[in-house]
Amino acid sequence: MALVSLGAVLCASACGTAPDTGVAADEGGGAGGSGASPDPSEFHQGAIPDELHPEIDEADLPREPEPDDSLKERMAWTALREITEFGGKVDPDAEASCPEIDGESGESVTCEVTYLDEEIDYQIDIEDNDSVLRYESTADGMPLLREVMEAGLRNFEESEYTVCDMDEVELVTPNEDTGIECRALNEEEGTVVSYTILPTESGAPTFVGEDTEFS
Repeated sequence: MALVSLGAVLCASACGTAPDTGVAADEGGGAGGSGASPDPSEFHQGAIPDELHPEIDEADLPREPEPDDSLKERMAWTALREITEFGGKVDPDAEASCPEIDGESGESVTCEVTYLDEEIDYQIDIEDNDSVLRYESTADGMPLLREVMEAGLRNFEESEYTVCDMDEVELVTPNEDTGIECRALNEEEGTVVSYTILPTESGAPTFVGEDTEFS
């Protein structure tokens, strides 16, 4: 039996289109105040990646169940994959489990996913199971990783020095402003630019500044 998602409410493999973000850098806007040069030690340094959000290699996930394996096994793997794709990092200790699923239209079950020590409830609502299983899925929070967001900002600003004011992992709702502030340092100009994070359904960040325009 093939599995087809009608489009997970909180997860999708395609990245949304980022808005045009033009933000003027804060001249001398480091923690030292107006006129003070930003201190690189207040940022996390790293290589500038080639992509805004990393794609995971499914080969690094647990083995994908076969089509004739139980529905609960297949849905547990799907939940783990979608949450891992959103986070942008494979957790070798991640686990996912679902209760027995009959696959009947109108059936709802809640699976449990443990990802980077975060417990996430992943609900599956089956809409139809004629020849192909059709369902929608929601999670009570999707994992936003600080290291992934800081790396994304390095790509976005082409700066090795970035920092985000957040825990190592925070559960967020896609397409909603997280209120999490990130900053990037321009060493040559001695300026700092600030954004807040709005995650897309795929987990890729939209960096929102005061001059951001959404089309």
